[in-house]
This record gives sequence, C-alpha cells and structure tokens, in this order.
Amino acid sequence: MKQLTILGFTFLLLLNYSCTKESSSSTPSGKITFWISRDNGCGYVDVSIDSTSVGQITNWQAIAPSSCTASKISLTVTTKRGKKSVTFKNVCGTATVSIDLNSDCLVYKVF
Repeated sequence: MKQLTILGFTFLLLLNYSCTKESSSSTPSGKITFWISRDNGCGYVDVSIDSTSVGQITNWQAIAPSSCTASKISLTVTTKRGKKSVTFKNVCGTATVSIDLNSDCLVYKVF
C-alpha cells in the first residue's frame, strides 16, 4: 500500500508539472526605441504597432539614444519579436513602415 501511495503521489507531481510548464515555443520580447533627429515643424508623432497605438514622440534629439532605455525624448516599447507594421502620424502626414525586431533592442530613427 505504501508503494502505491508513493507511486500515486509521484504521478500527481508529474501531472502538475506537465500542466504548468511554460511552453518553450513562446516568442521572446524585445524593445524598440523610436526617436526623431530634428524638428520638422509638425509637432508630436503618434506611433502605432500593428494598428495598436503605443505612444507619442514629443520631442527631438540630435544624437541617437545609445540603448533601449526609456527617456523623455524618445519612445521605448516592449513587444514580441518578429515583423511589425509601424505607423507614424502627425499633422504633416502618415507613414507606415515594416520593421523586423529580431534582437533585445532596436533603435529606430523616424526622421
């Protein structure tokens, strides 16, 4: 009876592990930092990834950010890796580009 109890307990542990184990096929995330290098007179830039608004770039900086750290000048977004359709919109117009996020950090110059 003792062996049957231990066997049953081991089975329950294995069953619980197999049900709660995280899938190894999940897509890792990365960060994209969007920045503007000059004032084009069109105000802030709304940014959308795959048709979902992710924020605004409200200022410009002459030198590219050195990494994907958040700042008051650039916009940093965490998203799943892979191809993204990114739309930039301001009072002067709209532009859509395809970006392939395939690393932990991508620094992207809007203009």
